[in-house]
Amino acid sequence: MPNLEELYLEGSFPPRPIRPVSIANHRNLKSFTYASAFLNSFPDLPRTLEHLRFESSIIIATPQGNPLSRFTRLRSATFAEFMFLRAEMLEGLLSNTKGILTRFTVRWCSEIEQNHLEPLMRKGLFKSITHLDIAGTVGVTDAITPTIIKTMPNLKVLDISRTKVTGLTIKQFADAQIPKLEKIIVHPVSIDAVEYAIRLGIQIVRSYTPPAAETRNQY
Repeated sequence: MPNLEELYLEGSFPPRPIRPVSIANHRNLKSFTYASAFLNSFPDLPRTLEHLRFESSIIIATPQGNPLSRFTRLRSATFAEFMFLRAEMLEGLLSNTKGILTRFTVRWCSEIEQNHLEPLMRKGLFKSITHLDIAGTVGVTDAITPTIIKTMPNLKVLDISRTKVTGLTIKQFADAQIPKLEKIIVHPVSIDAVEYAIRLGIQIVRSYTPPAAETRNQY
């Protein structure tokens, strides 16, 4: 499959450990997804990938080094319920894709918390991101909002559903000159904040669905 540009792989049910693919020599591959996979180790993927996604997946092996730091051309990275992702991996990924990565999802990843994300934002590693999804991330409160406003000038779409943010966050984004958000996905917050943001031109999508359904329907 030398000309393959996109590959989507889904695990079996019931889940059982499988050997991951080894396709590092497929230089034309641009987009790769593992969904509902139970893997023995991290797959051997081309460094030239532009879109990477792991959803509802587990990798058993303890990582050797940072397997995400090999990617330098990623335009989008999605990690949804990925029971392998660690905070230290994110810095390598974001540093090597700085200025290139525009869509970044870290939702419902049990090892990632607000206090892992904020230092990376302050280092300027989120500056190029236009679409950010941190739904269900542990510890995310209104406290993260000033950091996002200060460090993410290009942000257009933000998913902060199933976190602990309140209507205060919505109002702060509505008042911000930079970034000028176009859309916020959030769990139910005060109707006053929602109406205020809508009047100022921000689309508010209120999420009522369970976490698993949110993850499936997002893509």
